[in-house]
Amino acid sequence: MNEPEIEAAFSWLEGFMAAYRSELVALARGRYALGVFRYPAGPLYSQTRDELAGEIAEELADALVYAARRLDVT
Repeated sequence: MNEPEIEAAFSWLEGFMAAYRSELVALARGRYALGVFRYPAGPLYSQTRDELAGEIAEELADALVYAARRLDVT
């Protein structure tokens, strides 16, 4: 995967998030509730702000890879 593909994926992901904002917020609420149910004292609550920032960056990087693949599949 090259830089132009990642840049295109970034732009697509921005648009996707804007277009499906309410749906993504609802999905996040559901995933949060499920996480609280499954892991009441889970790792989410024991991580520092910096550790959480690292986790966010990794999840967003994964989303870029998925988006690049989606754009590649026609």
